Amino acid sequence: MSAVDSNAEALRQQALIDAVAGAQPIVVAGLRPLPGPSGQAPADAGLRAYRRNAMATAWRALAAAYPTLQQLLGDEAMKALARDLWHSHPPVRGDLAWFGAELPPHLATLADYAGMPWLADLARLDWAVHRAGFAGDAKPGVEDLALLGEHDPQCLGMVWAPGCTWLSSAWPVEALWRAHQSSTDEVEQARLWAAANEALRLGRRDCVWVQRRRWEVVVAREDDAAVAAFNSHLWRGATLGEALETVLAAAQADFSFEDWLVQTLQAGRLAAVRLIPAA
Repeated sequence: MSAVDSNAEALRQQALIDAVAGAQPIVVAGLRPLPGPSGQAPADAGLRAYRRNAMATAWRALAAAYPTLQQLLGDEAMKALARDLWHSHPPVRGDLAWFGAELPPHLATLADYAGMPWLADLARLDWAVHRAGFAGDAKPGVEDLALLGEHDPQCLGMVWAPGCTWLSSAWPVEALWRAHQSSTDEVEQARLWAAANEALRLGRRDCVWVQRRRWEVVVAREDDAAVAAFNSHLWRGATLGEALETVLAAAQADFSFEDWLVQTLQAGRLAAVRLIPAA
């Protein structure tokens, strides 16, 4: 096949993909009537079949990535969300396990869910858990850990282990998420629901680490306000020195970097310390 023919075929295939993903009819050059037992079917019948199959697949992928939302909202709502995302943010990978990353910010724009203002953050937690399940294995040890004793903290940054996500929320998302995890123990399930309702009543704000340890995804809430603030600064890209200065300036003098480092290393969240070149 010549380069010209290859380019033409690539354009035709892209047009077909756009037609399948689109909400409106799109004429794709080269579509032919479909043979079948009832005669020649219209050329766009196959396109409609592709669309129906795509919607069903998108819904199943979204439900798998957001099991807590699936429990909370039900099939019809998740199907509608899948349709919205398919048209506004169609898949960019062949693996549909990665479809739906844009759902949390999309939820925050929907008036239908204004009564559940924590829903977008709960979706962020679901997605972080989903992503962690696909993360690669962390390398043993921490690369360049010795830099901590050799350089100014203002020149050092943290590199997190694969699959780690730090999530800060104005809502008790950890309690809400845990209450929706299936349990065969009715007493334990009732306790989790009571804890979630109490956390909502108290206006608790949750900060959590999500990470994969071996074959298990762990969701761990951070109770220490100083540690949570420190993690948040580092997660947003602050240097070690900037994070330390900010936490200590906020009258959180009881914060201990040594204790934080031991806890972080034991949890397996830190992959490397990196030297940031001077500007």
